[in-house]
Amino acid sequence: MFIILSISSKNLSSLTTFLKFLYKLKTNKTFRLKFYTTQSQKKKSFSFFSVLQSPHVNKKSQEQFEYTLHCKKLKIYIPHLTKFLTALKIIKTALFLDIRVEIKC
Repeated sequence: MFIILSISSKNLSSLTTFLKFLYKLKTNKTFRLKFYTTQSQKKKSFSFFSVLQSPHVNKKSQEQFEYTLHCKKLKIYIPHLTKFLTALKIIKTALFLDIRVEIKC
């Protein structure tokens, strides 16, 4: 069964370590994963927001913050879907807390 994983995170290094971990699962005999390349539409998205330093006066004294959201899409062939989904949930909750994963069948 083919599924598409949309993986996103604010931290680029945690995203790359999660992808390396998934590629290591490819060599595991129980999952037998096959990865295919897909092109993602948005790779980075920037968000800006500003916070007033003083809540009552001095609108000019603002602090501005930004963060980037890094995204990656993977198309994976999985023969045993339930094993993979349970392992993915355990891995995500135990090791990678700042990764958001969306699954489309």
